[in-house]
Amino acid sequence: MSRAGKRVVVIDAPFARPAGELNGVQVTNWGTHDTWSWRRCSAPSSLIEDVVARFGDHPVPYCDAEARSLADYENLRAGLVAGAQRKTAVLRHFLSMEDWDFFFGVFSESHCAGHQFWHFMDPGHPRHDASAPGTLRSAVRDVYRTIDAGLAAILQDLPADVPVFVFLSHGMGPYFAGSHLLGAVLERLGLSGTSEAADFPDRGTVGILWKLRRVLPPKLRQALKARLPTLLAALWRFAHPVQSLWRPGMRAFALPSHNMTGAIRINVKGREPLGVVAPGLEYETLCEELMAKLLELENSETGKLAVQWVRRARDLYEGARVEEMPDLFVEWDHSAPINALRSSTIGTVNSVLAADRTGDHSAHGLLLGRGPGFRRGEVGQIRMQDVAPTLLELLDLPIPSDYEGRSAAASLRSSARLSASLGGAGSRDHAANAPSPRVV
Repeated sequence: MSRAGKRVVVIDAPFARPAGELNGVQVTNWGTHDTWSWRRCSAPSSLIEDVVARFGDHPVPYCDAEARSLADYENLRAGLVAGAQRKTAVLRHFLSMEDWDFFFGVFSESHCAGHQFWHFMDPGHPRHDASAPGTLRSAVRDVYRTIDAGLAAILQDLPADVPVFVFLSHGMGPYFAGSHLLGAVLERLGLSGTSEAADFPDRGTVGILWKLRRVLPPKLRQALKARLPTLLAALWRFAHPVQSLWRPGMRAFALPSHNMTGAIRINVKGREPLGVVAPGLEYETLCEELMAKLLELENSETGKLAVQWVRRARDLYEGARVEEMPDLFVEWDHSAPINALRSSTIGTVNSVLAADRTGDHSAHGLLLGRGPGFRRGEVGQIRMQDVAPTLLELLDLPIPSDYEGRSAAASLRSSARLSASLGGAGSRDHAANAPSPRVV
């Protein structure tokens, strides 16, 4: 959009590093869920200072924390509500600066609320406390209502002929999954290889040196971090070694992933540094056998099947680098906690999921639309990668040939012009009017 001459705004897009040359403005990590992903900054660079001067810092700098008390949760709820109100003010400020062609602003407070307050809202959750204050049991709804009020204020600022989309990238639900048991399952299946002692360096001297850094004044330590980041990072890794995933004879291993969906990598010859599984028939046979064994797993506490499906990465994703992804994805049943898995092959493996989050991501996001030519009703499902091409077409811009997604604009059009929402109800039909070349 920017390269095509459109004036664009991007405010707090999650995990989005600065775009560099941009025909517009970008604010990075003023108030996002994962502020660690990039330093707080802006383009132009002085803009972030103006944002902080006008609106202050976001009230919730970090969402996750260990062993929160009820008072801590109360403070978090208040911070998220205040943060959504402050984000509304920030977005309205940027909207008023000029008539942008494309405006993208993100409320992340709902994300944090879903992770942290799910057990207060859900009576069926093992950590639910019916005696908890009502403000905590309604925290998720309170944050959503605050964002709804913010969206209403933003809509009031916009002319009626500007197309507006509200995009929820995923859903939320209880954090019930079995990925923490996947390594033990592979070991019982005889795929983990043999154990061997880790060849860790002697950390005695290095550990003492690492602790001695605290003798230096804080400002000097910060200056050294800025001037010698590579050296200090290497020293940290040497003082804090991590045992390799590899074991002799290992044929498959679990990979760290978003835990609601487990991930497995096959140790393939010629692909992994110490691969043992031959590509071709041996690889294909192992994948099929492993998929079948995983689908047999039961939740020991409920007797229900613990896995909804197992899929190949190549069946889920496209692109030149799909081979770098896990070979198999394991979608768990999320209806109950999974603290033990059993089957006739593995017997039973046990481990309680240790997590401070009680809610986590689920499938099925939502895309709502309002604007000229948008008809009422549901359009159906589109893929995540189809959203960007759709927005480009709405702005009458060409879609790059290397995009994996396809525009869904054709399916949105009414008989006269454009149509309504994706996955939700649209607003009144304005088919007689041509759409504005602006999108929010």
